[in-house]
Amino acid sequence: MEGTHAPALSPYHRSPEAWHWHSHLELGALLTAPSSARGHAGNVLREWQLKEFVDVTEMVVSELVTNSVLATRHVDWPGRQPPVRLWLHTDSARVLVHVWDAVPAAPRPRDAGPDDESGRGLTIVGACAEAWACYHVPGNSGKVTWALITTP
Repeated sequence: MEGTHAPALSPYHRSPEAWHWHSHLELGALLTAPSSARGHAGNVLREWQLKEFVDVTEMVVSELVTNSVLATRHVDWPGRQPPVRLWLHTDSARVLVHVWDAVPAAPRPRDAGPDDESGRGLTIVGACAEAWACYHVPGNSGKVTWALITTP
């Protein structure tokens, strides 16, 4: 289930008091969601005076939300398509991204060929983040995929 050798639960769950700034955004699982999530992340990081993290965080957010939107398109949800949820946390030295979707299956990196137009998202996340993984929320459907960004 894990993307790296990091523990599945995110650093937030191991020390929630360390993450003094938080932001949350709920998105429709639409093809425009990654762009909205990217814009939100950039605006929040600038507000937090973490401009140096904007580019890499926007990339990670875009890839994780894209994966969630694409996976969620096939989920049967009462009355509507399920949302995708984004959380951003910081301790002023690192940025932690959480993305929830209603799909219980863990994201899997793919081997994209040089001519493939997709399939590189988790490879990009792995290159941009110190660690990433996913976990299931007890008593809830779906999963949270997280990434820890330590280097702008």
